[in-house]
Amino acid sequence: MKTTCSSCNVIVMKLERQSPSRLRLVRFVLAFAVSITSVVIGAEPSSAVNGGIADAQARADAAASAYDASQARIATLQDRSTELRQRVVAINDQKSSVEVQARKAIVDRYVRTRTTTAFSEDLTQSVRNGVMQEIVSDGANQALARYTALSGDLVQIENELHTSEKVEQTELLDLARARTRLETELERLQKLEADRIAAELKKRQAEEAVRQRQAAAEAAARRDPVQPTEQKSSSEPSSVTPVSNTPIATGDWICPVQGATSFSDTYGAPRPGGRKHRGVDMSAARGTPLVAPVSGVVTFAEESLGGKTFWLAGDDGKTYYGAHLDTFGNSGRVVGGTVIGTVGDTGDAVGYHLHFQIGSGGGVWQNPYPTVSQYC
Repeated sequence: MKTTCSSCNVIVMKLERQSPSRLRLVRFVLAFAVSITSVVIGAEPSSAVNGGIADAQARADAAASAYDASQARIATLQDRSTELRQRVVAINDQKSSVEVQARKAIVDRYVRTRTTTAFSEDLTQSVRNGVMQEIVSDGANQALARYTALSGDLVQIENELHTSEKVEQTELLDLARARTRLETELERLQKLEADRIAAELKKRQAEEAVRQRQAAAEAAARRDPVQPTEQKSSSEPSSVTPVSNTPIATGDWICPVQGATSFSDTYGAPRPGGRKHRGVDMSAARGTPLVAPVSGVVTFAEESLGGKTFWLAGDDGKTYYGAHLDTFGNSGRVVGGTVIGTVGDTGDAVGYHLHFQIGSGGGVWQNPYPTVSQYC
């Protein structure tokens, strides 16, 4: 079981870069999140049966959905807080301007009437009140009323900003917890998948042993010894490691993440700065192989937001974009299923995942979720 939050530090560093003004808030989130991640989330399954894998996948997808929803809420809260801060600055500027106008009106009034300035210390309270009445009668009451209204607006906005920041603080804690749950469910799914693969390999090896014994018996019956090279060749497939240009998966369309993964439909979800999410975030362990979903020409780039990215001009006429890679494969023409990189968290990613987009041409992006949910 986990006793530490392995992704909390990453979450905090990414959020600090996105919102430097929230430094103390983010540090508090880190301290609290680390203190809660020792909670036991669930027991590891003991066997890799299909039902267990299906259940683990459903749990991982639910955790991914909760995590993605929390990210969207935080983005909305951050944008709202930014808007409120800008309004606070604007209102304070307006108040300063109105105050200058009111002071100027007072000075002008005294100059015209040859009266001592309203701010002199020797004025009695009654004189001050009389001066203010004259100012009001001259129209300065409009500036004073405006100043009062702005002060009321400022109090209301500052209260709303305080509430928004408190909600954001709670949501940041929820995000850290959601990330921990997601990592736990992904680890569960990865273990079950590894157990399933091991069981299938053991079954194939047992079947191969039976086949070889049968072949040996048949050969002995025909007085035809088994060729030693035949047994050698039967063991080769289990030890061959695909080279970088050799496809590790086949199909008309291939899941880009070749390993345990979870994701939800986040296309169009809000992101900080008023941006919209144009892809699907496929969470997976760091180093999980990424492959070309179709044949085409792949190129790589490094960006501030996407980190290490790939662009695949597919032979099907579509454009595929992936971000936050840990490593690159080989650029150029590739066959579908060829490894083109590995899962990472470069750029502004929070947690290891592949940000994956599908373009229909002309710079128009489409929701990739229906496609990846069908093939992954």
